[in-house]
Amino acid sequence: MATLFDRSLEKFAPRAMPPAVIDVMADAGVAPFRRVAGAIVTAAAVMALFGSEALLNWANDLPISATSDTILSAAQSWHDALSRVGVPEIATELRATFRRFQGWGKQ
Repeated sequence: MATLFDRSLEKFAPRAMPPAVIDVMADAGVAPFRRVAGAIVTAAAVMALFGSEALLNWANDLPISATSDTILSAAQSWHDALSRVGVPEIATELRATFRRFQGWGKQ
C-alpha cells in the first residue's frame, strides 16, 4: 500500500521524455521539379481567377508610387474583365458553399 509520502515522491520521479528531434520527413519522397512547378502554376492561376477582388484590394492598399499605379491599373483591368463574365460571383458562391461545408455536421 502506497503511503502519502510515497505518492509525494512520485512527483519527482523521472519521466520518459520524447526524443529531442523527430524526423517527420524521413519517409517523404522527392518530388520532381515539373510536378512542383505545375502545382505552383495551377495554384497561381486559380488565385488569379478567383481572387481578383482580393488582388484589387491589395493593389489599393499599396503606397502611392508610379509602380503601384501600374499595378493598380492592371489589377483593376483584370478584375473588370473577370467581372464582365461573372467570375467574381462564381468565386463568392464557391466560398459560401465551402463555408457551409466546413460547418456541416456541427449542429
